[in-house]
Amino acid sequence: EDDSLRPSSNNYLVALVAHAKQFGLSALDLSTGEFLETSTSQPQSLLDEVSKLVPSEILIGGDHWPQGLLEQLEQVANQTKSCRFESFVGIKKASDLILDYIAETQGGSLSFVADPKPYSIDSELIIDAVSREHLDLPGLFQLLNKTCTAMGARQLNRWLTAPSTHLAEIEAR
Repeated sequence: EDDSLRPSSNNYLVALVAHAKQFGLSALDLSTGEFLETSTSQPQSLLDEVSKLVPSEILIGGDHWPQGLLEQLEQVANQTKSCRFESFVGIKKASDLILDYIAETQGGSLSFVADPKPYSIDSELIIDAVSREHLDLPGLFQLLNKTCTAMGARQLNRWLTAPSTHLAEIEAR
């Protein structure tokens, strides 16, 4: 396994597509097979979501990007680590961009990748990069992490970096 992969956090390949005043976002963690999909019409929501996911790589598709947004996305992604950007044209759906890219670069079957799981950006609290730094979430994670598996550590990390906004879900945790 690649030395750059962090077992206690997800290693997302993120695809972003701008089409008809909508932004599609898909995220695939190849190490776990987790495949997520959402959309928004708000550029700031897209920036916040990319900041939360901390992607290892970002694929850019579509040709309707507002001026300056791609530069802002690159700045957000590079606040926490370096991130490679690749651009593609003619793609209208973020999940298709990821699947095409994986098929092209990895070869072979994608049978281990399930259909993308839709989610709403509004179902999780967005914590911006400055707030994450002030809250010392990595320190809190280290303090609380008593998990036995990498999957459990990733789940705990996700709960800390993107807390639910739904009371029933919070109480269930």
